[in-house]
Amino acid sequence: MDWIEIVVGFGCNCRCRVCPAASQSHVPGMSAKEIAHWLEEGRERGAKHVWFGGGEPTLHPDLIRSIERARELGYHRIRIQTNGIRCAYLPFTRRCLDAGANEFSLSIKGADAASHDQATQNPGSFDRLIQGTQNLVATDARVEGDILITSHSMTRLADAVLRFAGLGVGRFTFWLTSLFGTQAKGLEPLVPRMADLMPFLESAFQTADRNGAAATTLHTPPCVLKPEYRRRYVHAGTWKLSVITPGSEPFSAEESPIEGGAYLKTCSGCGMRSNCLGPRKDYLDLFGPEEFSPLSS
Repeated sequence: MDWIEIVVGFGCNCRCRVCPAASQSHVPGMSAKEIAHWLEEGRERGAKHVWFGGGEPTLHPDLIRSIERARELGYHRIRIQTNGIRCAYLPFTRRCLDAGANEFSLSIKGADAASHDQATQNPGSFDRLIQGTQNLVATDARVEGDILITSHSMTRLADAVLRFAGLGVGRFTFWLTSLFGTQAKGLEPLVPRMADLMPFLESAFQTADRNGAAATTLHTPPCVLKPEYRRRYVHAGTWKLSVITPGSEPFSAEESPIEGGAYLKTCSGCGMRSNCLGPRKDYLDLFGPEEFSPLSS
C-alpha cells in the first residue's frame, strides 16, 4: 500500500447528478478523532501518501488539523481532491498549504461555465474553479485536473484540456462517468459508448501533448484504444490505494464498483490483462461486451 484515501464525508456544495456521494449525504462525516485514527493506521500499514476525498473534503471543519496531523506523521504527498470552489478564496488556500497540503486534484466537469455549471447544478462554480486553479498554480503545489467524461462533455474534452493547461495545470486524468450508486432517474444517456468517445479522447491526448501536459485515462481498457494510446490507460490498482469511507473498514480502490471492472471470457487470452481491470459492470449492462476484444500484447 502506497496511498490511503480518507473520505472525510459525503457532503458537497455541488449537486452533480452522476455523483454517488449524493446518495450518501445523510451519512455523518468522520470526526477529527476518526480521521486521526485512520491517518495513524495508514502509516502503520505502510502508506506513504494520503488523499483526502469526499463528497467535498474542503467543507469538513477539521480538514486543516487533519492535514497538519498527516504532515506530523510523515506523509510525503498530501492530496486534496476538490471541486475547487473553496480554493477560490486565497486565505483558505493558504491555510491548506501552510498546514502541509502539497497536491490538489481539481474536478472539471465542463470546458466552460455553461457546461460545468449545468453538471454541478451550482451557478458560478466554474468561475470559482478557475480562480481556485489560478490560486493553486501560483504556489509550489502539484495541481492536476480530473476531467469527467459524459456524453455531454466528451465532445469538448480537448477544449477543457486547453483551458486548464493554459492556466498551468500540468496533468490530466479522464474519468468515465459511472451509474453505480446514483439515485437520479434517466441518467443512462450520460454514459457515452466507447466507440463514440475515442476520437474525442484521442484529440484531448493530442492537445495535452501540444501543451506540455501529461494525460491518462481511467475505465477505458487498452483494447478500445489505438496502440499509440494504450499506455495512457491506468487503473486504480496501480495506485496501491486503500480507501476508507465513514463507517467502513479499508478496502482497495480496485475493489470499488466505480473503479474495478469485470473480465470477459475472452479477456483470458489478452496480452494486456495483467495491466487491465476490464470494463466496468455498469458499462457492460448498458452496452454489452461487443466493443472489447483480446490484444496480442
